[in-house]
Amino acid sequence: MPKDVSAFVRKCVQHYSQAQITFLKNDYQNLFARIRRTETQVKTEILGAINLVFAEQQQVYRNGAWEIRYCCYPLYSENEGRCYVLRFNSALVVVTMFPLGRKTLAKYRKRFIGRGGIG
Repeated sequence: MPKDVSAFVRKCVQHYSQAQITFLKNDYQNLFARIRRTETQVKTEILGAINLVFAEQQQVYRNGAWEIRYCCYPLYSENEGRCYVLRFNSALVVVTMFPLGRKTLAKYRKRFIGRGGIG
């Protein structure tokens, strides 16, 4: 059962600037094409926590160590949203990002309903 940590994410992103945002994927330009946004738009959206309705914390075992990541879900309408997976270090690292369509959002609403998030 995921817990909403969107208030924590909003506090953390305030400590970063656009220059401190890095992207983990080598070919991150394809990610921008997939979500139909530019790099500047993505950075502005993440730093402002624009339309962020839910965020959940995840622990992932990577390269021999556990790291904490945050899945952030900004929504724009009933049929459109995104998921940004972020990691906070000396730089704000965007692990991945992908669009959420109508059917996926319907599943996420069922998953988070009643937990203070998407509803």
